[in-house]
This record gives sequence, structure tokens and C-alpha cells, in this order.
Amino acid sequence: MQEPDFAEFQDRRLASLYDSVSPWGPDGEFYAHLLDPAAHPCVLDFGCGTGNLAIRLAQQGHVVIGLEPAAPMLEIARSKPDAERVSWILGSIEELPGQQVDAIFMTSHVAQFFRTDSSWRELLDVLRGTLRPQGRLIFDIRRRTDPPFPTWPTPENPEEVATRPFGPIQWWHTLLPSDDRLVRYELHYALLAEGVVLHSVNELRFRDEAEVVTDLVSAGFLLHQTYGDFDGTPMSPPSPEMIFIAGA
Repeated sequence: MQEPDFAEFQDRRLASLYDSVSPWGPDGEFYAHLLDPAAHPCVLDFGCGTGNLAIRLAQQGHVVIGLEPAAPMLEIARSKPDAERVSWILGSIEELPGQQVDAIFMTSHVAQFFRTDSSWRELLDVLRGTLRPQGRLIFDIRRRTDPPFPTWPTPENPEEVATRPFGPIQWWHTLLPSDDRLVRYELHYALLAEGVVLHSVNELRFRDEAEVVTDLVSAGFLLHQTYGDFDGTPMSPPSPEMIFIAGA
């Protein structure tokens, strides 16, 4: 069985494709307008990736910390216009003790990369200690479907996008052997001009709503709001997303 390598974040060539394959969209707009900088001035973007949300929040008046464990992703974030508005940190949960913020964003399904119960609960405990009183934790988890990722391109129907510096590429995914809670998949990126196909093997943990709520309460959070998609619709069983806003 192929073990996950998460190369889409760790390989510099793949990291440079990330914004082309996953451009700014409704999810970014949803998060960018959730909080008033006057009420939550200092925010942490945990797993900030290539920095799009962190920079937008800083442009809107927040004091922003962008924390990212993958160096290639953080290099891209630091190269963008207005990147100097954000305090960038390379690392993960070990960098949080001593930080105090008014809100934590954990978007783009970062929560699902904490695949074991122990790592997930440790994360929630540390995030709870990082939030000031009246702070907010905001994160999303995909709703499990069968098959997973029904809207993603497949080998039979790849998606083609223009990128820099590689020109047009095609990308698709294939599912690998998984279980009820952990879903493993391989991403394929065909650099058409070079005739090269790059690969990333990823694995995500799927948790249901009741499990997430129980873990939040155990970590000392209060659940304030849930949404089922990035258009602000309420969460329901058919919702494609589970978006949680919890308070310290």
C-alpha cells in the first residue's frame, strides 16, 4: 500500500501549482468576511498554505500570524504582494505555546490532516490555550460521501488549467484502499509541455458532526455556529461541508 507523502505541499514544483489548482473562491470570501477586525484584531491562520487568506485578512485590518509546516508553501506566501503585512512562521502545533490571539482560522480542511484521535485532541487543547477570552476557532471538515470527492477530476475526465511556470497541466485523482474514517488518494499532475507526471499521496481523516462537537466540548470550547457550505447555508445531512465556529 502506498504511504502518504503529502508531496503537493512538500515538493517545490507541486507547491507552485497549488494556487492554479485551488484558486481563491467562495470559501476564501466566506472566511474573509466572518470577523470584524475591531472585535477580533489578532488572528492566526493555522496551516496558512500559500497565504491567500492570511494576506486578505491583513489587508482588511487584522494583525495576522500565518503558521505553515511546509516550507515550499510558506516561501510562496512570503513572495506575494502585501506579504509583509503578515507575520509568517514555519512550523505547526509546537510553535503555538506562548501565542495569544483573538481568532484562529483552520481552513482548506486542515483539520482533516490530523488523522489520529490523539493528535486531533492535542491540537484542540493547544488551540484552546492559544485563544484569548471571547476568541473564536473557525474550521471546516468535508462531509464524507461515497465515493469521496465526487466533484474532483478523474483519470477519465481530468481537469486542465494554465499555470506558471509550467504552462498547461492536467490533474486528476485516484482513490487508494481506505477505511471508514481514513481516506487515502493519489493526486496526479501532468506537466504537458514536459511530458512529466508528478504525484502526491495524501490521507485525510473524516469525522462526523457529533464526534467533532464532543471533542470541542471536551477541549473547553463552546459551539457558536455551524454552516453546511460556503454560501452560509445551515448544516444538514446533505451538506457538502461542516463549518464550525467555536468560542473560548
